Amino acid sequence: MLDFDHTWYNNLPTIQGASEAFTDRPQWFKKIAPLMAREEYKDYALTLVHQHVKLEQGERMVATGLITQPEGVPDKEHPNVIPSAWTAEGKPFEWLRVATPEDLLPPPPAELVKEFRAIVAEDSAISRVLGLALRPGHLSEEYVWCERIEHSLRQQVYSEKERSKCSASLYESCWIPKRTGSTEMDIVMAYCCTCPSTWH
Repeated sequence: MLDFDHTWYNNLPTIQGASEAFTDRPQWFKKIAPLMAREEYKDYALTLVHQHVKLEQGERMVATGLITQPEGVPDKEHPNVIPSAWTAEGKPFEWLRVATPEDLLPPPPAELVKEFRAIVAEDSAISRVLGLALRPGHLSEEYVWCERIEHSLRQQVYSEKERSKCSASLYESCWIPKRTGSTEMDIVMAYCCTCPSTWH
């Protein structure tokens, strides 16, 4: 497992900061969607690079089921904890606990990272807030994954939410190519901004 600096993670933008920096979205989706739509990259999604809670030394954000929280994970190879989200440079910033060897998923192929980085390198602000992630668990088209923070527990909790009941105040945070258009991206994860933003 790669060495991980918790202070680097703590300096990532908040969801609000990352969302505000991701301007001209239709233009960027048009450039990125054809790459992400390739069959060989179907296990990956476009994500906003952002931090959730402040980490302490030795901690990293690890997802177990529907809960992601800070955990102490040694830098040496860990058989059950794999990277699940990466910056445009290919640096992991979130991890996933898997139950069986069959659940192990590889990081994005070097060619995907190279081509993705070449696209977003046109704008330094965009390249800082756009990254790649393992594609979230499948939901029907009527639903999206919704993230929220349980502040007292330092937990990020995922739940299913009907698209029709999503308010405009949700921050979009993860996308996959739309089936109906090769130059469009469809939201698959949103962030609940009804939670106070001061916890960051």
